[in-house]
Amino acid sequence: MNDLISRSKLMNTIATEVHYDTEKPLEMYGKLLQLIQDAPTEPQYAPTKIQFLSARDVENTFIMGYPTSELIVLAQAMREQGIEMKDLRNYIRDLQMAYDFARETVINSIEKSLNRIYEERFEKNE
Repeated sequence: MNDLISRSKLMNTIATEVHYDTEKPLEMYGKLLQLIQDAPTEPQYAPTKIQFLSARDVENTFIMGYPTSELIVLAQAMREQGIEMKDLRNYIRDLQMAYDFARETVINSIEKSLNRIYEERFEKNE
């Protein structure tokens, strides 16, 4: 069981699930304890240092569909090449901007072509 409790989720669950009952305070207390026992947890992420992961964890863990073992190799290679986190973030931002520009250019080109085809057909029918 994961012992890292999400405080906000726990408080929300208690607020919605536990209602004070003066007739049955022990039942209410028991329900409260059970809710804490079954409290929602935060997702667990792999530690930032490789030595904390066992070989089995590395081989059996995937992040966004990629094997952790391959992501670790990639991260090490990038670090050895002097690629810092800010460089990676800038690259991703630039790539997204280039993709958005290319997509918009293609959409505009298709729209112009369709308009030209529509106008040609419309003129022929008149």
